[in-house]
Amino acid sequence: TTRGVGEGTGMGLAVIHGIVSAHEGIIDVQSEKGKGSVFTVFFPAVKEADVEVQDAVLGLPRGNEKILFVDDEEDIVKMSTRMLEYLGYQVYVARSGDQALAMIKAEAADIDLVITDYSMPGITGLQLAEKIIKIRKKLPVILCSGFSEAVIVGEASKAINCRFLSKPLDMKVLARTIREILSGRDQECES
Repeated sequence: TTRGVGEGTGMGLAVIHGIVSAHEGIIDVQSEKGKGSVFTVFFPAVKEADVEVQDAVLGLPRGNEKILFVDDEEDIVKMSTRMLEYLGYQVYVARSGDQALAMIKAEAADIDLVITDYSMPGITGLQLAEKIIKIRKKLPVILCSGFSEAVIVGEASKAINCRFLSKPLDMKVLARTIREILSGRDQECES
């Protein structure tokens, strides 16, 4: 880790475990006190490219809208930005809730969607969504988390109307959710 004792959310290993488990892999951990830990990840071998998976990725819904992606973890920012840009979106990045709010205030009319991590230091994703609604009521928000959907959705539904996606983000689910939200918003604006 690059964070000090007691800093951060501690979700990094949980997210990695979820990714590895979803791909039927295993993690081997070797630790030595005072020296650190070595994590070795093993995935099952694949003999041929899965044509269905390639076709599914090529057929994903795309767009060109402006998306603000908010997360404090650099690796997640890089991976998610690549996915969103691959889908054709213009991506702006904020590393904190405060930075996101400043960007929304400055670019309020230009941002079409906010995708934010639920658990961040300072302003949480839910608190950010609540503040966004006060600035721009119809700006859609997607909350992302490695925590249980039931907990997040329960809290979110009490405060605001926003969507939830589980981490790690699945490109197919992400692409479809974004299109559903933005297409619905366009129809809402037309009525």
